[in-house]
Amino acid sequence: MFKKIHRSFNEPNLKLILPILEKENIEYFMFYGSLLGIVREGNILEMDDDIDICVNLKHREQLYAIIEEHFDKIDTKEHPNHSPYFLQATRMRGEERTYIDFYLYDDKINETNLIDRWNFWGRWDEPEFHVMIPKSLIYPIKNKICKFGSCRIPNREVDTVKFLYGERWMHPAKKNEEYTTVIKNGRPFVIYRQL
Repeated sequence: MFKKIHRSFNEPNLKLILPILEKENIEYFMFYGSLLGIVREGNILEMDDDIDICVNLKHREQLYAIIEEHFDKIDTKEHPNHSPYFLQATRMRGEERTYIDFYLYDDKINETNLIDRWNFWGRWDEPEFHVMIPKSLIYPIKNKICKFGSCRIPNREVDTVKFLYGERWMHPAKKNEEYTTVIKNGRPFVIYRQL
């Protein structure tokens, strides 16, 4: 588990990567905790461990080249970059190591869903841990202006956040302390702990 990093360290990574993804015409959208922050607060979360971006699997090699050019070198034989469905970019910002997690979704093998094999669990080779994201939530991907600038997000942003985090998504909770996420039949379900 990574330590929480203030958004002032994560924002420069967004400002670096998003224009490159746009220029290279890479299909992407903000997702997971980053999307939660954007929808709930109009910004990435103040204290998060990374930035989460979904990228179409067809752009994997192109994305890898971008990471190699602008971030620390990565070894695709080592965890977590050993999976064909995930790439993690790292970069030092002062004394802080920062992260962008790229979830590489497959839009080809299922007519109605995108498939994210890495998602919350990183168990990409176990189909019961794959998340099936309804394409009707995502497409057409739209642009959104946020406090850090412009980015792409799912078309039905609130419904997407509810899909990922449940009905209590407006109420901040600490991941792995106050809640955990399980996957059942391709769908994430949040389980809140009694404190």
